[in-house]
Amino acid sequence: MQGILRLLEADSQSRHDLAGLDLARFGLDKPRASVTFDGELTIDFGGTEPLAQRRYVRIGDDLHTIIDTFYYQIAATPESFVDPALLPPEAKIVRLVLPDLTLELKDGKWQRTPEHPELSADASIELVDAWRQTQALEVRPKAKLPETRPAGQAEVWLDGQEQPLRFTLLEDDDNIYLLRPDLDLAWQVTKDTAEKLLKLREEKQETAGKEEPKPEKTAK
Repeated sequence: MQGILRLLEADSQSRHDLAGLDLARFGLDKPRASVTFDGELTIDFGGTEPLAQRRYVRIGDDLHTIIDTFYYQIAATPESFVDPALLPPEAKIVRLVLPDLTLELKDGKWQRTPEHPELSADASIELVDAWRQTQALEVRPKAKLPETRPAGQAEVWLDGQEQPLRFTLLEDDDNIYLLRPDLDLAWQVTKDTAEKLLKLREEKQETAGKEEPKPEKTAK
């Protein structure tokens, strides 16, 4: 977003009165993109200058050329500005409700339902960390999702929040889509990544008092 705001400070490489000029010649008869600031100043983006590859823009009744770095930010889809992280920065998870598991932080320790006593405490920590660290391959609007199948629900409760972040889980053959119904946006991850978000890693907890291997007898 800061990059778009810097458009207001962009230097004009050239300036011409549009009166009598053919807008189509500059790609401004049907602008490729437009941005309006404060409901007043509108900048229309046209084609590029053949030699210097500067972008033609229309501001009011004037034709300008500017360096061609801003157009691609303006033309980007809105979802491309969405953070690919599943959770806000520095989010502190206090409860996770997953299709087959619930984790809740109590007295500094993660309590599991079901308990899975055969798994170590580290398995819970790793799962929670996966939610904090995972970056989506892509963020898509709900309307642009491929054909998917329901795969459950997930709730992420954050410290200090009265309501959880709710995700509807959708899947196709290769990916899982974590859809936020409140935003109509879905975070796309591979099924391998989704496995780390939804299931405990199956590393068995070492049993206390495990029998030590006996030394081999040597032949006399």
